[in-house]
Amino acid sequence: MNKTAEHYISELLFLHDCVILPNFGGFVTHRVGAKLNKDSHTFYPPTKQIAFNSHLKHNDGLLTNYVASAEQISFEKATTAIYMAVLEWQNELKTTAVLLDNLGTILLNEKQQIIFEPTIEINFLTTSFGLANVPTSAIKREAKAIIPFVPVVASEDKKRIPLFIKYAAAAAILL
Repeated sequence: MNKTAEHYISELLFLHDCVILPNFGGFVTHRVGAKLNKDSHTFYPPTKQIAFNSHLKHNDGLLTNYVASAEQISFEKATTAIYMAVLEWQNELKTTAVLLDNLGTILLNEKQQIIFEPTIEINFLTTSFGLANVPTSAIKREAKAIIPFVPVVASEDKKRIPLFIKYAAAAAILL
């Protein structure tokens, strides 16, 4: 492969919500809405966060077809190239953490399970393209005197017309 496997995975994550690395695991994204950090007074645009699922190991063909098309090689050669990248990562994981460009870092915990720490610098949500974090100043609110609520009572100065007179007037008009 001319480019690394993580390069192709990160490209596919802009277009798809899940990219499976055969016999290794899947990178899954989920959308997170815009948010405000109250401590730093910063607005963050909507984003797609990356997670890793080590149970997704079946080759769905998405990554392999993409690599084959991008590299202009056969499906079998792309499968072999991805398999070699997975072997390299698995061997490296035995001794140290693996830094995946534009994705994050994977490492093994004490139970030999894969732990993934995603990068937060890249926003995979294409609809947020060009949106940056917006720092703001804190809003200072002054306490104001509270004016008590006084209910207004309507006076009954107007005389009410009894209901039977209204009916009688309506009947007289009809007759």
